Amino acid sequence: MRPERPSHDRRGTRQHHSNETAGGRRRNLSQNFLADPRAASSFVDACELYPGDHVVEVGAGAGSLTGLIAARVATVTAYEPDVHLAERLGSSIAGLANVSIVHADVLAEPLPTGFSTLVGNIPFGRTADIIRWTLDQDVDSATYITQLEYARKRTGHRGRWSQLTIETWPWVRWALGPRISRTAFRPVPAVDAAVLLMRFRAEPLLSARQRATYRDIVATGFTGVGGTLFRSLQARYRTGQLTSAFGRAGLDREVVVAFVPPEAWLVLAEELTGEPAGGRPATGRRPDRSRTGPGRLRK
Repeated sequence: MRPERPSHDRRGTRQHHSNETAGGRRRNLSQNFLADPRAASSFVDACELYPGDHVVEVGAGAGSLTGLIAARVATVTAYEPDVHLAERLGSSIAGLANVSIVHADVLAEPLPTGFSTLVGNIPFGRTADIIRWTLDQDVDSATYITQLEYARKRTGHRGRWSQLTIETWPWVRWALGPRISRTAFRPVPAVDAAVLLMRFRAEPLLSARQRATYRDIVATGFTGVGGTLFRSLQARYRTGQLTSAFGRAGLDREVVVAFVPPEAWLVLAEELTGEPAGGRPATGRRPDRSRTGPGRLRK
C-alpha cells in the first residue's frame, strides 16, 4: 500500500468532446501535438518506464507517443476526449494488444485499477487542473509535457519556489526534465515546452501527525504579510521560537518566502512542531533533494 498523501480539490472535470480544428489543434484545450520523433523519444526516456508498468496516457491525441510508450511497458490506457483524434489513435496503434483507448476526459472518469504511472503531452490550457488532479491519484510517478515556464515554476528555477511545490514536497519530488523547442510541435506554439517530472515518495519526509501543521505553516508563510517569511510566521509563532528555527534552517530573517527551498521548510517544520521529520532524529539541514535526479520511488 502506498503512503497516504494530502488530497487536493479536483477542478475542471467537465468532459470535453470538441471537434478537431484545421491543423490538428483543439483550440479550447490549447493542444499542440509533438511532431518531432527525437523529442518524442526524449520524452519517453524521461518517463523512466519499466516493463511491468501499467500506464495511463493523459490526452493521447492521434498517438504520436502511445506506440513508443507501449513498447516499454505492460499496458497503456490512452484517454482521448476528441472523437476524431480517438479514431486516428485507434488506427495508429492497431495491432498493439497492450493498448486500450478510452474516449473520455481522463479527469472525469474512473481510472483503471493497478496503474502505476501517468504520462502525457497535456493541453497547456488545462495544465493546472491536470496537475492538481494528479496529486489526488494513487500513483508512483507522473511525467508531463508542459509550457517551459510552468515546469520551471514548479521545480525551483533560479531558486524560486511556488507554494504548491513546497506544500507537496514531503510527498512529491518535482524535477525539471528536457527542454523541448516550440518547433517540435504542430501547430507551433508561442513558447518552448519542457518535461515536468513528479515522483511520489514511497516514504514521506514528514510524519502523518505533522501534515496538517506543515500545511498551515506553508499557508501562513505564503500570505506575504510583513514582506518576509519571518514576519509572516510571526502571526502564529513566538519570535524566539522562529529565531531558533531560522537559525537551524540556515535562513536569514529577511528572506522572502519564494526563495526558501524545500529542505529549509522541512527544518522549520521540525522546529515548529517539535517532532523530527519522517520520524528520524533532527540532525541539522537535510541534503538538497531537489538537485538529485529523478528516480523510481517504489516501496
